[in-house]
Amino acid sequence: MKTKLSLLFYLKKPNAQSITKVDLRAVPFHSYPYKNSFVTDILGEAGVSPPLIPTAWADPRSAYYFRQARDSKNRLYICNNPYAIDEIFRYDGRIFEKFAHLLSRRIYSALVVMPNDEISIFDTVNSRW
Repeated sequence: MKTKLSLLFYLKKPNAQSITKVDLRAVPFHSYPYKNSFVTDILGEAGVSPPLIPTAWADPRSAYYFRQARDSKNRLYICNNPYAIDEIFRYDGRIFEKFAHLLSRRIYSALVVMPNDEISIFDTVNSRW
C-alpha cells in the first residue's frame, strides 16, 4: 500500500481565503553504480565520447568541482577544475570544445546561463568574466 503524503494549509490573501493541497511525494530518483567516475559517467550519459573527456576528470575528487549548465539551444557548458586548471568546455551534441581564454588559475564555484544565453562563471573570490 502506497502512502500518500500531502499537506493542507490555509492561505490568507488580501481579498480571498482558500485552502491549498500540496503533494509532498518526491519525484522518483534513480541511482546507478559508477562505471568510471561521477564526472565521466555523467558526461557519457550526455553523449560526450570518453576519449574527449580530460583524464584528470576521472579522479573521484573532481566530482566536487564539476559545474555544468545548459543554454536555450541545449548546449552544455562545463567546468571542472579541482587542481585550479581553469578550463571551460562547451558540448553541442557533436563537438566537445575548450574555450580559449587567459589562464588565471582560478577554481570556479558557479557556472550560470543567463536569460539571453550569456554564460557567467564565478570563481571562489566572487569575481566574474
